[in-house]
Amino acid sequence: MSENLPIPSGAGNAFYRGPRLKLVKKADYFSEKLWREHQVLSGDDARRERLLRRLNDAVRVAEHNCRAGGLAPGALPAPSRRALGWMRFLCHPAHLQAHLACLERCRRLAEHHLGLRAARVEWHLRHTPSLYRLTSRGPRVVICVNEGYLFAEEAVWQALGAFLLGKRRSGDRRLIRSYATGAAFAEIVHAMDGLPEERQTAGSCYDLEGVFDRVNLAYFDGELNQPRLEWSDRRTRRQFGFYRPASDTLRISRTLDNPALPRYVIDFVMYHELLHKKLGVVERKGRIIAHSTEFRRAEKAFPHYQAAMDWLKKLALGED
Repeated sequence: MSENLPIPSGAGNAFYRGPRLKLVKKADYFSEKLWREHQVLSGDDARRERLLRRLNDAVRVAEHNCRAGGLAPGALPAPSRRALGWMRFLCHPAHLQAHLACLERCRRLAEHHLGLRAARVEWHLRHTPSLYRLTSRGPRVVICVNEGYLFAEEAVWQALGAFLLGKRRSGDRRLIRSYATGAAFAEIVHAMDGLPEERQTAGSCYDLEGVFDRVNLAYFDGELNQPRLEWSDRRTRRQFGFYRPASDTLRISRTLDNPALPRYVIDFVMYHELLHKKLGVVERKGRIIAHSTEFRRAEKAFPHYQAAMDWLKKLALGED
């Protein structure tokens, strides 16, 4: 049993002749591992970090092989593109943690509805072209739910649990489909679909891919996956960079695409935004803090920190 997404996720390419990356098999491996070990991974920071490194390595190798084959990741066939987008999405620590918590929620739903028979049910959250899919594997039932439900409220998950486990109630299907047409669901699908389709990172002076590679190697030991790099649509005076974690997009102001500026200025802005990607946010007393003490300490470790800040202040005042 399955139900198709109300949101198109891109068409496949029947005549694809690019590199064979076995991305669907890799995604299957990680999905099964997450289900088997979700309880342990949720409580063991070291094991979770190791898994994150393996996910990052898999994504980095796949994207490298795409580039080596002259292919943008966004041009992969639909199943491979979805598999890569899903793994890339889970490379964000907060997304992985939420995914693990959601699997535990699924396990408890099955236990509530099925009792001892819940042990036969296996749950997966994936980037799929359907809202949900049920398949049988011998005595086991495998339920695959779209990752777009990751942050759905309890009522939606109660509806999903009852509907998929054969305890259907009036209105459950309507609630399930209604959530899938909302902004929260669409944002996650968009984030997983956010693979670059073509390279548009070259400016008149700097190529953002080159800036990223240089900064990543110098300050992050080359360990960060390349986010979706963009120039701003116009020159700016107030904001010179922005990182959006949901879609893993890093935007740099066109103001910095200027040969009159020292190279360390654009490097610093790239470094600042990549710190957001690496460190994420901190929640304290109900407040979300993007520039934590750890962040500020790391930011000031940039070799040309003060000189770069002075240049940015001049640009903000229109003194370039």
